[in-house]
Amino acid sequence: MTYDAIVITNKGKHTYQNIEAKNEQHLTDMIHKDLKTEIVEIEIKKTFGEEFNYE
Repeated sequence: MTYDAIVITNKGKHTYQNIEAKNEQHLTDMIHKDLKTEIVEIEIKKTFGEEFNYE
């Protein structure tokens, strides 16, 4: 699935777009590794791979 994320850390605000990840936890882990700092707040939005129920 593809996600967008807005991340706030002690060092500022970071934006990620169209990041491929298995799930939100995987995405958070990837971002944490990339930033190498504590994440204060994270807002995640799924942009692709959404499952729709048309019933």
